[in-house]
Amino acid sequence: MSVHRLRSVFHPTDFSDSDEAAFIHAVRIALAFHCSVELMHVGAAGEEIHWSEFPSVRHLLARWGMVPEDAAVADVLRTGLHPIKIRRHNSDPAEEIAAHVERSKPDLVVLSTHQRHGLARTLHPSNAERVARVSRNQTLFVPRGIHGFIDPGTGHPRLLNILVPVDDRPSAQAAVNAAAALIATLGCKGVHWVGLHVSASGHFPAVRLPSGPGWSGELKTWDGDVVERILETAAVLDAGLIVMPTAGHHGFLDAIRGSTTERVLKECRCPLLAVNMAPPAPESDSDESE
Repeated sequence: MSVHRLRSVFHPTDFSDSDEAAFIHAVRIALAFHCSVELMHVGAAGEEIHWSEFPSVRHLLARWGMVPEDAAVADVLRTGLHPIKIRRHNSDPAEEIAAHVERSKPDLVVLSTHQRHGLARTLHPSNAERVARVSRNQTLFVPRGIHGFIDPGTGHPRLLNILVPVDDRPSAQAAVNAAAALIATLGCKGVHWVGLHVSASGHFPAVRLPSGPGWSGELKTWDGDVVERILETAAVLDAGLIVMPTAGHHGFLDAIRGSTTERVLKECRCPLLAVNMAPPAPESDSDESE
């Protein structure tokens, strides 16, 4: 099996309308890979959580014309998708979600994220960022208030431009390869990849942009503030996705300001795929399939 073949997609949901875009991306990606999609909701102690409150995979597939309106569970399974709903209780949802991610080790975590700033963000750090730090593989952040690269009405992917910030450490190549496998499996054609290195030296780190049906690529070098240049380039490019390797926090300043990936995530207006460069943890089975 290819290291980029997804077997499980995990999405924590708070049942809100603003979570829908992340839910749609999780389902569509799992559908493309014919794998499981785990939907988890964490309620407060004593809170009743009914299965009917979970976003409906069946209704979404019917909207996309992939199953009939009155589809049975068997119809959903025939699409290759295996939905799993998980109910948990904890006063700290991020703690419960992070513990599940560490135990089950999903291949992709899809998170809906708030974009907080300043003091409010320091006092109330994003649950999405806390969860992503324990993910050993890939995390797709979908900022609230955007549709992202999956059409909610049809389920069709619509990706034209992808931005990949590149540096010597961590190397971006593994992130590029993982993203290319994801985009190719979704069937995206005519994608333009832009590798961006922010440096005054003019040296461009070694990276190979991927090839695919109608895909093209270019490398750009700018000087200036790294985060500002990434955001400016994403806006000018009208990027549909930003792909970044991540290695967590490196020292006191990063711990205060957040990693480069987290700082970009605060402002970006498109989904961001973060690929963890840490060595993969040993696999273990999970029986959480309520």
